Amino acid sequence: MLNSLKDFAVYNKICKSNIKYDEINIRNLLKINIDKKKNKPMRLANYLNTFLATLTVFLLTSAKASAKAYAGACSSATEDLNCMIENLLENSVSLPGLVSIAAYLTGLGLGVKGVLDLNKHVVAGPREMPLRTPIVEFIVSGLLLALPFTYEVLIDTAKGPGGFNVAGTNFYADVGGQKVYVLSGGAVTELGNPTAACANAGYQTMLGGILCTMWERMSNLPGLFSGFSYIAGLAMMYFAAVNLKASVEDPGQNSLWQPFQKFVVATLLLIFPYTLETAIQTLYAGVGTGMDTTDFNLHTSAGGQTLDMIVGNFVFNIYGVTQFVIKGFCYIAGMTLIIIGIFRMMKTMQEGPRGPGGIGTIMTFITGSALLAIGPTMAAFATTLFGDDTAETKVDLTVPGGGLVDYEERLENFISAVLAYMLILGWVSFVRGLFLFRAVAEGDQQASMMSAVTHLLGGAILVNLGPFLTAVSKTLGPIAGLPTVAFS
Repeated sequence: MLNSLKDFAVYNKICKSNIKYDEINIRNLLKINIDKKKNKPMRLANYLNTFLATLTVFLLTSAKASAKAYAGACSSATEDLNCMIENLLENSVSLPGLVSIAAYLTGLGLGVKGVLDLNKHVVAGPREMPLRTPIVEFIVSGLLLALPFTYEVLIDTAKGPGGFNVAGTNFYADVGGQKVYVLSGGAVTELGNPTAACANAGYQTMLGGILCTMWERMSNLPGLFSGFSYIAGLAMMYFAAVNLKASVEDPGQNSLWQPFQKFVVATLLLIFPYTLETAIQTLYAGVGTGMDTTDFNLHTSAGGQTLDMIVGNFVFNIYGVTQFVIKGFCYIAGMTLIIIGIFRMMKTMQEGPRGPGGIGTIMTFITGSALLAIGPTMAAFATTLFGDDTAETKVDLTVPGGGLVDYEERLENFISAVLAYMLILGWVSFVRGLFLFRAVAEGDQQASMMSAVTHLLGGAILVNLGPFLTAVSKTLGPIAGLPTVAFS
């Protein structure tokens, strides 16, 4: 009876040969083939895969019970992205325990195997069982059985004993000095932060209110990244310990550098908030609020549905909150790039720019750090170009001869709206320039260094358009008899 396609292949080969086999010989050959399959040694990787598959099944089957335990997490809140993230995090609180169980059971198995291999070393001799095998099994078994202690060792080695003391920028920070302007029906309202803007009933029905609500209801995203990095760090620590055994037993196929890389990556992921703070402080020690403005001298005395009021209604309903949205996006993008850079540390140097020490990986960390503190990054460019980190946005229009105060105020409103719109474009251009710099370092043929520099300088100039126009005006000199515009 042929039990598999491989048995059939053996039988077919026998029949096509010139040698005469009787039925007994054929059965013996098939039996040898079957015995080889039965007696084929099972590698540790196969045991590990089987064990992880069992754990996956356990996780999936226990998901319903876990979901029931945290079913009411967002029952009283709006069902938005924040609520989804909160439910996901709360229903994943058992994952660290699952990793610990896997590590503990694997450690027990390696401990028993170490004892058996040590006995084999004594009985059969070092030729059959080298002494390094049971020794590394005991060491890895200890690391896995004491996974919480291994965790503490990695963290204290990276940052020293004590708490994280992370008090730098976050998703909500770096918005000081910015105001949300609402210009509606001839009345100007200043809303100092997104929370105030979202709480304003009249503002909620406008385009800026939609952006503000989106910004506020995605504020849990950094927590999702931190939760993912923590679980990934625990898993990476587990695989680093297992990989240590493979690298000692077979250094030709598994370099000792691999488990070392995994331990470093695990450490950076486990202390991810501290890693982010370190990345920010490396570029900007004592990071502040970044760019500021001198406010806008809007005039509301004229009122009416004139062109300046229509343009002002649109621009100043999206001006302030758009900057909040841009900075929130930059913070999430910075976290993403830092995680990408951390995982690249496990690659080989043959990866080129995307290897552990490649220029692409280095620029990934630098770009991520700059995005995490996009305000101070813009302030650094503004100070380099214009001497300070405050954009001059107050407009003073002077018409020779006077007597046109009402028209002057309308023109100042229009110029202020255009200036605010240019500031929004400047922020977008500046962020685009940072991504282009990283793309150039990655070797992307679609990006160029000139394009990256143009976006960065152009964005910085647009954010500081008032000082730039003042410099151009003073360079060319005023023309007698024509209106003059000054920014302060």
